[in-house]
Amino acid sequence: MLSFEELRPYLLHQFKNESQMLSSIEEVGKFFNFYRDNLDKYLNEERLVSAYCAYWLTTNYPKLFEVLKLLPKSFDISSFDRVVDIGTGPGTFMLALDEVLNK
Repeated sequence: MLSFEELRPYLLHQFKNESQMLSSIEEVGKFFNFYRDNLDKYLNEERLVSAYCAYWLTTNYPKLFEVLKLLPKSFDISSFDRVVDIGTGPGTFMLALDEVLNK
């Protein structure tokens, strides 16, 4: 799991503290769960876009590491010249993959 401090460099908006970020994530969640007619309104504010990304970073980041564990030991992801990220949301899997490849 990523800590608040580990998330901060990836976000457009710099939340003052973890509580502020969690409150913003909850606000974004309301757009997706209750106010779908206004779903695109969260895109107008860096704070809410950052909250959206923070949510997906904390869920997708560990998922990638679990998926990589399922691959055969002979599979070497670093042997690929290019990786294409199509339709995977805010790019959070790519941030995790970047960490894997740069270790």
